Amino acid sequence: MTMKVELNEGDSALKQFISQVHDGTEIVFVENGPPVAMLSQITPRIPGLNRGSAIVSDDFDEELPDEFWLGEK
Repeated sequence: MTMKVELNEGDSALKQFISQVHDGTEIVFVENGPPVAMLSQITPRIPGLNRGSAIVSDDFDEELPDEFWLGEK
């Protein structure tokens, strides 16, 4: 669920907003209509969860051939 709040209303209700975020609500702060900030729950990261899923080739940092820069194949 997402909730929109005018910035001038946010100062007095911060503890209430944090309680709502803890329950799963995202709060979007708007200023005269457009959104300017969002308050949402932090998703904890699990170290090593995707270890080995990204592969970097051995020639990653070598110069690119002239054909690349000239748009030739």
